[in-house]
Amino acid sequence: YDKNITALTKSLERLAFYVTAWLRGRYYRTYPEYVQDEVTRNLRQKDQFSSGRSRNIPHVVTDGNLITARWPQDAKAFAAEIIAGIESHKDECL
Repeated sequence: YDKNITALTKSLERLAFYVTAWLRGRYYRTYPEYVQDEVTRNLRQKDQFSSGRSRNIPHVVTDGNLITARWPQDAKAFAAEIIAGIESHKDECL
């Protein structure tokens, strides 16, 4: 509710749908609304949602213990952020 966050954006979700629709039909439209719309609707302020600069530039948002990314191309940056978070708290876990 009150976190900075990213998630699958409308543009990325549409891209995946249109690229695959000729073969898969509506297979990838499994929800009644776009992920970005649902996430944004549940945030305290709409500007807490971050889309990133480009789908080709990995984008990860960290707010406290919440780490979010948008899609598979962000996976490496997402993993690096998780590792950095673990490293920064490893003394607390011992």
